[in-house]
Amino acid sequence: MIPCPPVIEKLMKERESANINAMPWPIDAKHMVLNRAFFDCNVPHHATRYATDPTDGNHRKNIIEVSYLLTFGANVFEKDGTVHFYYRVEDLLLIIGMKIMGQRRLINQLKPIKS
Repeated sequence: MIPCPPVIEKLMKERESANINAMPWPIDAKHMVLNRAFFDCNVPHHATRYATDPTDGNHRKNIIEVSYLLTFGANVFEKDGTVHFYYRVEDLLLIIGMKIMGQRRLINQLKPIKS
């Protein structure tokens, strides 16, 4: 994970201050590719993970850059000239969860094996 670049920080803050929801999973997209991960743009990156008393759930505010692949072939989904989309982790969890609901294809938490 790296600090959030200023361009992405501006984009996220504009979207959130305007109360615009993150883009849902595109209907014609088959796969999601997780490209990069950034610390929460509203908090200095050292406070997100390494604070002396980190708030539980801070990691859910971090930002993930994704791309979508189209159903036929590996063409990248594009919307208004954009191929990279940015989500808070908590929004991305909801989007992925809704996409795979009832399909049981994603494990998002490892469970200890009992011996």
